Amino acid sequence: MVGGTSLGTSTTVPVSQTWSVTCTVQSHHDFSGSASVAIDQQHVSDSNGANNSGNGGPATTAVLATSELKVSSVTVSAPPTAQANTAFNVTVNSTMHNNGTFSPANTDLSVSLTAPGDCAKTPNTPQDQQDTALVASTAVPVSFTWSMTCTSGGSHTFTASSTVTLDEVLHVVDPNTANNTDSVSTIVE
Repeated sequence: MVGGTSLGTSTTVPVSQTWSVTCTVQSHHDFSGSASVAIDQQHVSDSNGANNSGNGGPATTAVLATSELKVSSVTVSAPPTAQANTAFNVTVNSTMHNNGTFSPANTDLSVSLTAPGDCAKTPNTPQDQQDTALVASTAVPVSFTWSMTCTSGGSHTFTASSTVTLDEVLHVVDPNTANNTDSVSTIVE
């Protein structure tokens, strides 16, 4: 009998059991199960006891932690006016933040500055802050400066963009990457 049901000679009865599992460390976890049956009835014997147990699995479940990163602000500082063919500095100030829950999260910040075609910038590439241990609920300011020389006079718009990403953090995901980038512009006359 299984659950009050009498079994015939060739009867297969599926049996299922569910457990609630809580994992405290993020990784790939393997789960497997086993089952065995025994006759619990007087004067009845099993002619083949070797097939009364079995194993299933493993089933792999990825247990992930979350670290909700964001760029909370970007500002651009530049002189209000500049002379043609004279170098001046443009500074981009970015603030990155970890809303948690995994902390600290290893992060990278990439900051770029876009300039008009008549302006040359040094360095001529984005600037990066690598391997920052970003603690939850702590704002981390980062500043980068470019030297800029424009050949024409007049109004020039400079646009800065900052993006924060998780850096090789195994089994940690950012559930909302929409707020990982922010940008802002400023004008120099």
